[in-house]
Amino acid sequence: MSVRRPPTGEEIISWLKQGVALLEAAGVAIPRDLILRPDRRRIERPLNSEQRRIRDHVDQFMAASVDELPGAPPLQAQRIYEAYRRFADKKAHQPISQTAFGRALAKRLRKEKMGARIYYFDVQLRDEPGLPL
Repeated sequence: MSVRRPPTGEEIISWLKQGVALLEAAGVAIPRDLILRPDRRRIERPLNSEQRRIRDHVDQFMAASVDELPGAPPLQAQRIYEAYRRFADKKAHQPISQTAFGRALAKRLRKEKMGARIYYFDVQLRDEPGLPL
């Protein structure tokens, strides 16, 4: 008796492509965006204590030190993190890592990578108004 192995990912994708081609040849219209990016409900999980600490620190920093200013020049991520470190020192908080800070900030602000640097848009630091990049 031979044991049949499960199909590989490549074999499954090939099978799906063949099925889509057969359906399209039969005149069935298939919206490509549903195939490539199906809508999935995001599962919201409760935050653990470290995630809550990060969220709270970033929320406090944003409320105290960052103003939304549409049309403001792009602000380099490093400058925002340095301002956060100064804020954490003043508050006697243990600062979070730059990576964790960047992830938390990306949920709140529009960012873009330009060259090797990351910039945030439409914001200004309160303690550095009007400074050039």
